Amino acid sequence: METFQNPHEHVEQQKKQNYWPVGKPKKKKDDKNSTVDIADLGIQVSCGISSASFQVAGQDINTTRKLLTPVLNIEPEAVALVNGKEVKNDYVLKNSDRLEFVKKAGEKGHN
Repeated sequence: METFQNPHEHVEQQKKQNYWPVGKPKKKKDDKNSTVDIADLGIQVSCGISSASFQVAGQDINTTRKLLTPVLNIEPEAVALVNGKEVKNDYVLKNSDRLEFVKKAGEKGHN
């Protein structure tokens, strides 16, 4: 994992790489009813009570985990669930996916 001198440095790095949580939904320019383009919302990623949308489509679970651990406090033993089903670390995320990092039953916080 990368080490940062400034505690906000990882946030700035992720913003530059377009992985930071997506801001306000973008409206289609040609739509007066202000509908949201789903592709612009990113993938909903959650870990415990932390949850946000990130532009991580096309990334595998392992890369996404490493990238978002400082933001969502993902524990190393957390299992990745995509759309409610456990997946391996080489699973590549799609725009329609929802990713959760969860602990198996009976596990608690860091020792």
